[in-house]
Amino acid sequence: MRHLPLLLVSWSLACSPEASPTPDDSAPGPTDPGPAGDLGAPGPWQVGTTERQIEGADGQPLTVQLWYPTTTSAGPYLYDGLLSGVAAPDADPDCTESRPLLAFSHGSGGVRYQSAFLTEHLASHGWVVVAPDHRGNTFVDAIPNFPELVLRRPQDIVDTVDAALVEPVLDGCLADDTYAVAGHSFGGYTSFALAGAEVNSPAGGTVDLGDPRVTAVVGLAPWDAAGGITDGTREVAVPTLVLTGALDETTPLAQVHRLYDPLVVEERWLGVFPEGGHYSFSPVACLLFVGDGCGDDYLPTDRVEDLTNLSTTAFLEHVRGTEGAIEQLPTDVAALEFE
Repeated sequence: MRHLPLLLVSWSLACSPEASPTPDDSAPGPTDPGPAGDLGAPGPWQVGTTERQIEGADGQPLTVQLWYPTTTSAGPYLYDGLLSGVAAPDADPDCTESRPLLAFSHGSGGVRYQSAFLTEHLASHGWVVVAPDHRGNTFVDAIPNFPELVLRRPQDIVDTVDAALVEPVLDGCLADDTYAVAGHSFGGYTSFALAGAEVNSPAGGTVDLGDPRVTAVVGLAPWDAAGGITDGTREVAVPTLVLTGALDETTPLAQVHRLYDPLVVEERWLGVFPEGGHYSFSPVACLLFVGDGCGDDYLPTDRVEDLTNLSTTAFLEHVRGTEGAIEQLPTDVAALEFE
């Protein structure tokens, strides 16, 4: 079975109608998101990033990447000498406003920064984004124990979010403990599981791996984890966005539909790139090979990234309560067809 990169994104709502800061508060309180600006363009903040080592619930280490808004000038940045981005390493975050939180889950054989185009874009729009390396399931330690990963991947995200909530550098940034989750491929499975989908346990029966703090889910070419989720997405009760490619050979469109179609939550969107493949959402994979989204036979990577950034940000800001955000969903472009 081909390794499936997945991406998981989690975020917290920055708006809390019951909380109001006083002039003596040292930390900023929740703020009204206000009208949307241009959500497809880079946001008003520079992007900071830093790396942490945390301890997972199983006592084993997890490497975690954080992205956040900053006023420090950001420049070209190279993640592990592999993937280029635009960030200021170890910059101080801008916590003058409460920040929503998003957690990202990479694909099988991927890496925490595999889709930095998206995590950086969200940070420029005021989001704090966190992403772990799923131990035993990255491109440097891909010795997958599949039954273990099906159960542990969601816990990796919970551990990462819990660590972010007590991270000193983020003190005063986060309004509460809620978050949104998104993922690519196996990360899509991880996202749906955290959002409450019924999971078929490798040991038999079903298991609930959901986190009630999750407020929205984004699946990018989501995988069903070889039947880990069948029609269990019917239990997902939070707004959902799925983006995928019609030319995807790893998680074909029919398989994605088997995850999307059982959804009954009212706010749900499915966008399909007619010329997109599986790795269209994972630029780091396209450094290694051609095919399934990488190369001249597919929609150019920068076009996929721009439309993914716009769609994801419009969706997340809409769920957050930003006026006019969902109207920016690109439903009238030929390169991305919404069903």
